[in-house]
Amino acid sequence: MRRSARLGAAAVFIGFVLMLGLSRVPFLSNTLLGEEGMFAALVLSPTPPSAEVPNGLPQQLIAQIDGRRFYGVFEHPIVPYLVMERGIGVLGRAAHALEGDFTYRNQVARGCFFALFAVGVLGLLWLAAIALVDTRASAPTFVIPAFVLYVLTTPLLLGASIQPQVDGSVGVMLMGLAAFAMAAGQGRALDKPAFWLAGILIGLGRIEWVIAFAVAALAVVIAQVALAERAQRLQPLLFLAGLAVGSALSYLASPADYLDGINVMSRISATSNGSFEAARQQRPLLTPALLTAAAALAFSAVRPRAVLGRASGTLILMLGGLGVILGFAASNWSGDGFPRYYAPALVALAVAVIDLAGRASWTSPGRIAAVLLILAGLWPNLQFARDRLARDVSITSLPGTSLAAMRAQMATSAAWASAEHAIPLENSSIWLYYPSISFVSKDLGLAGAKELLAENNPADLARLRVP
Repeated sequence: MRRSARLGAAAVFIGFVLMLGLSRVPFLSNTLLGEEGMFAALVLSPTPPSAEVPNGLPQQLIAQIDGRRFYGVFEHPIVPYLVMERGIGVLGRAAHALEGDFTYRNQVARGCFFALFAVGVLGLLWLAAIALVDTRASAPTFVIPAFVLYVLTTPLLLGASIQPQVDGSVGVMLMGLAAFAMAAGQGRALDKPAFWLAGILIGLGRIEWVIAFAVAALAVVIAQVALAERAQRLQPLLFLAGLAVGSALSYLASPADYLDGINVMSRISATSNGSFEAARQQRPLLTPALLTAAAALAFSAVRPRAVLGRASGTLILMLGGLGVILGFAASNWSGDGFPRYYAPALVALAVAVIDLAGRASWTSPGRIAAVLLILAGLWPNLQFARDRLARDVSITSLPGTSLAAMRAQMATSAAWASAEHAIPLENSSIWLYYPSISFVSKDLGLAGAKELLAENNPADLARLRVP
């Protein structure tokens, strides 16, 4: 790339980064609800959770009773939580959120997690910037920037990007960096360390990712052997080696949390009835990820031998991302109604689409048709954002829930706790707005709350209130 083109791409990239930030600003002040309070405690609590538990590792805040905090293990590999508490949490605590008003507390909490998301999609923005300054007659030009704009404004990534949770923050960061390393590294001098590093990054994330991407890499290797394609056979093997290293590091960081993650995955899989009912209910949020996967499959099907020989990393991203989506869909896990689990896979699939689109030959009518189609899909995204802002409802946990109603409910619970010495069963985020009151997280359920109180002090059972 010529120097003038690099400077142009850099200027466009900076513009895209600013647009990304501005698109999230209106939602950063949204009230936290559901499990979001647990994750906010990792980055905002003046005393980090790891400093208050025996094993010295991050844990989730599940209750506060008469000034004493109670924590529970996350039951997932610990590295993402370490990144939150000891990484971005350094900046979060330095912001002294609890000294500001409720809006400031929301902005700092969501802003910390958005920062992690932003790191993960910088590769997407850079690829879009490069495409825009590409002067080749057959280049996709406006197609790729329009596609990136569509992906980043989907309800799924809009909500996941500002949610205090794992998948949209550290998940997108790990997956996005890994995807960019593979797509940008293949066919270049640094391809081998890029694939190895990508494997490590994905290995540090969810166990479900490791399974899906290991199967994807093995499938690519088998296809290369079957078709006698030797050009990039070493890359998938290095990626697999990186997966093993990342998984080993994740296990060594906390063997108990890693094994708990396997148990949780097994329990959820055992309860699945194969109906895909949760995925059907979440179809409006999941559809963009499926469309992106379909686009990647369509591009790769045009010249499969060429893609297998020259873009093995892109194939791994496509198959691995699709595997993650299908795996979570098959689990039939609905969680809190917001399918954040698909967010990292959507980013990986988006990188695959961009790379495959850049390898295709485009005619002027084809480019125009593609841009118009993407813009047609962009319109519902913009309408979604406008509607949710106007109605002041959640775009993350418990989608569509009135945030004003949640604020009123937590204010009532805080009044009970203060005036009646009660222990409300409430959103864990109540600690952020009323730091000194007693509460038990409603994520434990009524039975779990009673069990916790009985174990701590049976007399406290009479103080329990359900809003």
